[in-house]
Amino acid sequence: MYDDYECETCDKRFRTQPAANQHMDDTGHWEPQFECETCDKRFRTQPAADQHMDDTGHWEPQFECETCDKRFRTQPAANQHMNAVNHHKQHHWPRL
Repeated sequence: MYDDYECETCDKRFRTQPAANQHMDDTGHWEPQFECETCDKRFRTQPAADQHMDDTGHWEPQFECETCDKRFRTQPAANQHMNAVNHHKQHHWPRL
């Protein structure tokens, strides 16, 4: 019943959620919410994640078109390209 609320980053526990929130405010211990698109690093702000991706080149295209050599930064962008130019792989199923 006591110390039921914990910090999102360290092992400290608190009796109330407001006390835990105050600790996280004071120490900057809020759990990171923004992820790099390429690696598994996480950041407290989107600008920090963007800066990491700028610094490391993690903005580089990671998703390929199924038919041509084009690459895209996100899977939805690759899908949009493949839909627009009909570049999805053609699957030929045997006739029964």
